[in-house]
Amino acid sequence: MKKLLVMGFCCFFVLSFTCNGYAKNQQLSAQDVQNVEKKADSGDAGAQYLLGVMYYTGTGVKQDYLKAKHYFELSVEQGNVDAQWRLGVMYHTGTGVKQDNLRAKHYFELSAEQGNADAQWRLGYMYYEGTSVKQDYLKAKHYSELAAEQGNGYAQFILGIMHFQGTGVKQDYKKAKHYFELSAEQGNADAQFVLGRMYYEGEGVRQDYLKAKYYYKKATEQGHKEAQKELKFLE
Repeated sequence: MKKLLVMGFCCFFVLSFTCNGYAKNQQLSAQDVQNVEKKADSGDAGAQYLLGVMYYTGTGVKQDYLKAKHYFELSVEQGNVDAQWRLGVMYHTGTGVKQDNLRAKHYFELSAEQGNADAQWRLGYMYYEGTSVKQDYLKAKHYSELAAEQGNGYAQFILGIMHFQGTGVKQDYKKAKHYFELSAEQGNADAQFVLGRMYYEGEGVRQDYLKAKYYYKKATEQGHKEAQKELKFLE
């Protein structure tokens, strides 16, 4: 079970960018782009952030990570919380820049201090894994709880793992189940799979094959490979 938890935990750290409702490659008029550029060039932090996302995703403009980084940096200089987070993601993933987890941590911290739940859970993850920082389960728990309180499903999943395994906290299956359920309700396939596994094995909960099948099916519908395998044994 522990091995499967770790496998799932590694998989969910996939980051995505959105553009305030614009999908990647969505067509924007030249006038729309010019309006955003004009506002960005006049020093509007929100427009600088938006233009950075547009260049990152190739929305209305040719994809250009250097320009994305440039506009994010301009916005960050004015304290834009979302730009701080996005720039942190670029450095964490090495997208358009040389990967640098220390810089990523710096930008995540700036954003987390302003209450950004995405930055908070990523810091929690970094401290949980010891990624370019000294592993610190207390800080992992702290940042994860801040994000979880705002309804962040990834942070809820981290806390579920910590309580399930007794990592940095006293092992508590009841709390683990609580956090996994919160995350599962938001569509986290890994949390759905883990709940299915708990009910299948009767680990921390009363064994219940119907509930196991329910959660495995939920995860399978999202393409979770391990859940697909387990579901076959229950059908």
